[in-house]
Amino acid sequence: MESVGFREMIAALRAVQPEYLPPSININKQNVRTLDAGTPPAPQKPRDARFDVAVKAAFAAFRDAKRDYLLNLEPKVIKALARRDDVFLTLRAIKPCTLFTFAGPPTGDGVLAMNGLVLECLAPVLAKSDLEAYGFRLQYLATDVLIKHKGFKGGWVLADTKAAQWPLVKDLFFEAPAHPQRENMQETIGRALGYPARMGYNTVTFKDVNEEQALDAQLGTKVDGVSGVHFWCIDGTAQDMTNILYFFKACNEAAQSAGIALRMDLNEYPAMKARFEQWKGAHG
Repeated sequence: MESVGFREMIAALRAVQPEYLPPSININKQNVRTLDAGTPPAPQKPRDARFDVAVKAAFAAFRDAKRDYLLNLEPKVIKALARRDDVFLTLRAIKPCTLFTFAGPPTGDGVLAMNGLVLECLAPVLAKSDLEAYGFRLQYLATDVLIKHKGFKGGWVLADTKAAQWPLVKDLFFEAPAHPQRENMQETIGRALGYPARMGYNTVTFKDVNEEQALDAQLGTKVDGVSGVHFWCIDGTAQDMTNILYFFKACNEAAQSAGIALRMDLNEYPAMKARFEQWKGAHG
């Protein structure tokens, strides 16, 4: 199958499933090209100093576009969509991919808002920065990717085709039509998303302090819980906890290079919170 470039995605989705787009996107119907998996173009540009500049500029443009976009949404939708600093972590090779999903019906306000965020804010920035030529790929999930209690059909994934986990990401999200009935383990999804510990019921959140403050100022109200990274893990071993702490360190260092301040929120994981306090004391 052919690969769909960033510039064609809106037109293709409008042609295939127009009811999934927010009213603000008005694209005339063009030739329909598949939104399912295809062979990605071979990366052509080296990830050198120019790449670093392109990534920072691209994320800054996305962040500004996202803030303007969120101002027109309901507060509960804003909170769900604001947690998108993992885009930068994917562009910086900290995470192999970023998954965009929103619980609710395909034509519900939340899903439409998510599609608008991807198509109006992220896709144009990726195209302008030519990040596809550096090995990044944005994909609409037209076929479900099943896990125990739900699937990801109707979502989006931004992937780094140079990441070590790319074969797994490709199998799960880009080749989904080949196994439409396969139920994937949560562990497998977690590895594809680059999470550092086994999946479970403890919540770990890296909150974006800057984004919370910016949205509070723009909206004139408190928007609590804006997160850059959010995942669930088991009551793990000391090694699992150490892995999470070093993952936070890597995320925070990358985020700081883009002017983002992350804060780890472990209020729902007391054992990990106590270990984190010890770790902070040892590492300064």
